Amino acid sequence: MCGILALVKKHAQDAYCGNECIPLLKRLERRGYDSVGVLLKNQDQYTLHKSIGSVDCFLNKYKQKLDTTCSNCILGHTRWATHGQVSEENAHPKCNGNIAIVHNGVVENFVSLRNWLSNIEKIDVETIQSDTTLLLHVVQYFLDESPDIQSAFRKALKKIEGIFAIVVLFLREKNTELYGMTKGTDLICGVSDSEICVTSDLFSVSERYNEYLNISTEELLYISNGKLTIYNAQNQIKITNDNISENTYKTVLTNISKYDNYSSYFLAEMHEQPDIVHNLLTQKMDSEMLDLVHKLSIIKKVIFVSCGSSYIATNIAKYWLRSINIEAYVEYASEYSNYDHHDDKIVVFVSQSGETMDTVNCAKLFKNHHYTVALVNNVNSALSRVTNHVNAMNIREELSVVATKSFTSQLACLYRIYLGLKNNKIKFVNIADTLREVISYVTNKIDILLPLLKEYTGFMFTGRGEGYGIAQEGALKMKELAYVYSDAVPCGELKHGSIALLGEGLCVVFFLPNDSFLYKNLITLHEIYARSHNVLIVADNETSQYLSKFSKAYVTIVPKIHNLYVFSHAIFIQILAYKVAVTVHNNIDRPRNLAKCVTVV
Repeated sequence: MCGILALVKKHAQDAYCGNECIPLLKRLERRGYDSVGVLLKNQDQYTLHKSIGSVDCFLNKYKQKLDTTCSNCILGHTRWATHGQVSEENAHPKCNGNIAIVHNGVVENFVSLRNWLSNIEKIDVETIQSDTTLLLHVVQYFLDESPDIQSAFRKALKKIEGIFAIVVLFLREKNTELYGMTKGTDLICGVSDSEICVTSDLFSVSERYNEYLNISTEELLYISNGKLTIYNAQNQIKITNDNISENTYKTVLTNISKYDNYSSYFLAEMHEQPDIVHNLLTQKMDSEMLDLVHKLSIIKKVIFVSCGSSYIATNIAKYWLRSINIEAYVEYASEYSNYDHHDDKIVVFVSQSGETMDTVNCAKLFKNHHYTVALVNNVNSALSRVTNHVNAMNIREELSVVATKSFTSQLACLYRIYLGLKNNKIKFVNIADTLREVISYVTNKIDILLPLLKEYTGFMFTGRGEGYGIAQEGALKMKELAYVYSDAVPCGELKHGSIALLGEGLCVVFFLPNDSFLYKNLITLHEIYARSHNVLIVADNETSQYLSKFSKAYVTIVPKIHNLYVFSHAIFIQILAYKVAVTVHNNIDRPRNLAKCVTVV
């Protein structure tokens, strides 16, 4: 799930300064930031720069060279490692002196393809550490075998199994000769009067271009002398410079958060939540959401399919819908294998980016069989294109890798669906003010407890019903931000095994709202406290009266809004994980080994 970037000037006399690619590469970091590479080509000469880490690390190393190098073509890449360790050697672009290649995706037949190549080319397969290096050899092999370059690329594409996109640049030509191909994943072409851009992510170029093209599977993109040609799967010309405008889509300018007054996007986006939640809960439903509510009221069965924090949001919503006799189920997209198309149901796919490969692949299986809905923030996303209907959250793009406002926005949208089914017109008041008070109070409380909390080597989050969903999100946040082992266990399941873990190094985070599970939760809390006092109890104003017997535990009182505690508790776990992460100086916006947009299976 890497970021691909190619910039090509249409006119030979025009040139790029090397650093022009940096803003675009920064926006591609949501696809990965294990390493960065940039190739600058000027006629038949090129320079190649690579570094481990983020674009900022790359810029620190090469800024002077980029500032003083001109080129008429730039080939760039941000990597999230799949095959091959994180190293400068495995960073893209990969070159052999004749061609350079950048790649996004996974080669599924890596082993068999490497063995095939070793037999015909007598290459030492042990030197091929990454799938991109393998692709470089495969493409070069077919180029050597065929005088027809387009035929060579198509043969290479058929030989490779998996979901991927590649861009290949010829290095020995004085003019820019560039090819692009995709198989099952996005390849976008941005166009303007002066340049052509090829990328794997529309977000990276949405501020630079007014129009863009989608390159479909098995189509071949070709750029030569500043002219663009796209061939269809039958090798017939589909698009040229003359008819580009007839085939382009308008770019939707993506609003992004600013963090002038904060130390990270994470903090800025966390502080946006009060207004976002208020707006989503109080605004009128649009036609798409009204249609979904109407369908649900008739069919009364829904399956939510998603990953990560989106999965957890739907797991919470499941309890709301079941309380009003809607048959609601929640599935991980990566695990869902029950493709039963016979019974009547609604399938809702939830994703912040709309590009999550597991979710997109799952949606493709259902589109022609059921009423399918994408709940996304990006209406131009891949998920939006493979579902029948789109419900848009319409919040500004979330830039921090770890979900904050996207999670609470999904909860708010799902809660509105629940209220619509109940035909309940709640008049929400003071939501934003209450949540701002939560941020202020919890921040101060955690600061007081932090010297004790930071010493724990593990956290166990627990709750019942919606509280278990919040526990899941809390455990995920602690892992993502603080790199501390954490788990989420339903309260009732603690006694069936996990209670054996209670001890000095483990802190239990216990959610105790005033809901229908209160007295059961108090019993479980007593069972925990009898064995360990390392408990952080997250209560509200109504349940705090039951805590006198837990004098040695840590207690935080978090107010709720209109009998809804999930939004307050969501903010609590975000602040808790953030504060612990800061004590060990972790990168808040770019946690290790993660990416914002997960486009591999």
